[in-house]
Amino acid sequence: MQFLTNWRLRVVIIAVLLSMAYIRVSTLANRINLTLRRGNNDTVQLHSKDLGIEDSLNLIVSVDGQEFKRSAAIPVTLSIKNAGQKPALGFCAFKLTRIGDSPKKGPRNSLWAPVVVQGKSVKSAESPTQSKIPESEQFVWKLNISELKWGTAIQPIWPNDKLDQFVSAGEYELYFDIVREEAPDKITTESNHLKVKLEN
Repeated sequence: MQFLTNWRLRVVIIAVLLSMAYIRVSTLANRINLTLRRGNNDTVQLHSKDLGIEDSLNLIVSVDGQEFKRSAAIPVTLSIKNAGQKPALGFCAFKLTRIGDSPKKGPRNSLWAPVVVQGKSVKSAESPTQSKIPESEQFVWKLNISELKWGTAIQPIWPNDKLDQFVSAGEYELYFDIVREEAPDKITTESNHLKVKLEN
């Protein structure tokens, strides 16, 4: 009788241990399967929305119109609010992703324009440079994103072209993001996504 009791106890203990191991593996799998963003192949970048945490940064972009000539100005208003209690440091960029492409063609038609946010100005970043967003403040900028220096997401050189020099006509999704280095990962915060159409 005592043998049966000990056997049942062992079964219960093994079941509990297996359950705990499953939870740990599932948590790790969910963490790995979060959206990967721009960066080195060995660096996982996570979205704050995927992590289920409240983000202190609020990013909003708006554009005057929906259809533009590739060679014309694209006026954009960018709003950044840092509701946190400390400055936010991160790498900022505008993104244009062609709508309707297959996943294999996606990276080639994904464009980015890295920028530096400094006080009252937003300008092209000549090299990887972090922007500092002061705490408890909101900033609004108006700029022409066609004058920024753009590049494709897969090119090895730093973006250095005007938008109309290589972008093709079509429909794109426009947004802005900030990538912050939060050890051991990188946290990406994205703005709203807008649809814009570029014409020849």
